[in-house]
Amino acid sequence: MFTVYNIDGVLFKETLNELYNVLPISKSNQVENKLESFPEYAYMFKQEESPKKSKITKKATETYKKIANLHSDQVIYHVNQIMTRSVITISIDATLQNALDLIEDNKVKQLPVLNTDGIISGIISSVDILRALGGDPAYAQEILNRRVKDIMSDYIITTDPISDVRRVSKVMTDYSLNSIPIVDKYNNIVGIVSKSDIVKAISNEPHFQMWY
Repeated sequence: MFTVYNIDGVLFKETLNELYNVLPISKSNQVENKLESFPEYAYMFKQEESPKKSKITKKATETYKKIANLHSDQVIYHVNQIMTRSVITISIDATLQNALDLIEDNKVKQLPVLNTDGIISGIISSVDILRALGGDPAYAQEILNRRVKDIMSDYIITTDPISDVRRVSKVMTDYSLNSIPIVDKYNNIVGIVSKSDIVKAISNEPHFQMWY
């Protein structure tokens, strides 16, 4: 399940296929996803959430492996198994100087942005800040005093902790994302998955396979 947030909160929450309907991508940037050819199985992957955790049925897992051309003994990896759990975030009302300091101090490339209720509203990167500074270097300090909400992304794509790493990787590739925040059903950010996290998983787990 993927959720799109903007400054007003939850904009969209649905399956992978519906995400592409809401946020179309260019044909040249698409990665083939064999699951999209089997819409009749979509109901099997609808996540049933309880107060404790989400459930994935054995039947759904077996069918998923069959569609994705995975052997029955291959492990399906979920993002909560490889995500970074310590997430550096920033307030929507913080300054660009605050954001730049956090990025440099924590050696990260981007920061999920939280609104006054603590709900993710966007993302800001070092590139965004440098682009803003590059527009008028003579007023650098004035620019750095601007608010994060002034230049952050208009929306942000997130996913839940039990999403298959393969699906998340596909979305990152299709939308040219460096990372995807992981959000629970209460809209709390619980982790983040980056390209480097996925590369590490492939390198360290001999049974890990990307099916697209």
